[in-house]
Amino acid sequence: MKEKILLSWSGGKDSAMALYEVSRGGHHDVAALLTTVTDAYDRISMHGVRRVLLERQAESLGLPLHIVSISPNCTNQEYEAKMDAALAAFQSRGVQQVAFGDIFLEDLRKYREDNLAKRRMRGIFPIWKRDTRGLVRAFLGAGFRAVVVCVDTKKLDASFAGREITAEFVRELPENVDPSGENGEFHSFVFDGPLFRELLRFSRGEIVERNAFCFCDLVPLYGHRRSNGKEFSMLNTRFAVLLGFVLMAAASRLVPHPPNFTPIAALALFGGACFSDRRAAFLVPLGAMFLSDLAIGWHRGWPWVYGSFALIVSLGFWLRGRRTFARTAATTMARSVLFFVITNFGVWAMGSLYPRTAAGFAACYAAAIPFFRNTLLGDALYVAVLFGGFALAERHFPALREAHGMIQTDG
Repeated sequence: MKEKILLSWSGGKDSAMALYEVSRGGHHDVAALLTTVTDAYDRISMHGVRRVLLERQAESLGLPLHIVSISPNCTNQEYEAKMDAALAAFQSRGVQQVAFGDIFLEDLRKYREDNLAKRRMRGIFPIWKRDTRGLVRAFLGAGFRAVVVCVDTKKLDASFAGREITAEFVRELPENVDPSGENGEFHSFVFDGPLFRELLRFSRGEIVERNAFCFCDLVPLYGHRRSNGKEFSMLNTRFAVLLGFVLMAAASRLVPHPPNFTPIAALALFGGACFSDRRAAFLVPLGAMFLSDLAIGWHRGWPWVYGSFALIVSLGFWLRGRRTFARTAATTMARSVLFFVITNFGVWAMGSLYPRTAAGFAACYAAAIPFFRNTLLGDALYVAVLFGGFALAERHFPALREAHGMIQTDG
């Protein structure tokens, strides 16, 4: 049988990596996530993340959450007494070990082990002595995503608050800052990853500086807010606006236009990059294109067009949370080439215009080259309209922002 353990949980990336390693080891069953919350603020201590996001994080992970409430000016005595009471409760249920996400701070590990020893409990340190730069690469490589919620401005510039932790983020850190923030340079909140059932949605609130610390408030997008006595879902508002952009772009196919000057590829890219739900990222743009095809009429090459469309949606996933001009332009060019290669292969393979020989293959692509110019121009225009238009909407209407859209404004 797996041994039941507690996992000390801050909501940040090191806690997530500790949980990830424990889960992969297969020897332990996490009885609960143990988190301290400052009662007067109803936020995770030091990190400043709202309790509701902490609760949704635990819910998405499918794990029980045990909160230890502490006062704003908590002393060591208060902290140790309340933590000991929590440990005693779990010890009575057979829990004898607590896992931590510490990496290399020897004094902190000793402090934890000494406190556990008072109860004859033991500590587990799944990521202890891991190279911190390699640990961040493993974190990102596994598919986790996190946003910086607190920065110690004595060690790191306040501009890093609110940014998503990416490879680019790590490259931009000063040399004296640990890539994992193990010395307290920054703290994070994990909102997606391999252990999560669903992505956590939020928008960026105020950037606040207090006592040399800079906090980025995260505002949940689940739930409802009141407006003129009526409730509406902020998440549904974003979805409705995205849907409107997609439908308008698809409707433009019905307007007379030059050959290949269409929004098809831009729709796929936009869907993959902006719809947080992957099913919606595929189904909404595909559905809009299907409706426009019903009006325009079908052609023999539709399987190749729809197949390339699905691949381009996947390409759009790469833009999530990193929609810079350079990345969008590069992805647009890659999309144009992909669409050109796949659809013209379909013309050669299924049509009767060209013999199914090497010469016919070459002739098919040679004949398609003049139309490729319109493909590039159409892609550039519709990508600019869709991505640029929605970015302006996000800027003026914060309720439309969500995790990846919000973070990129600082990146």
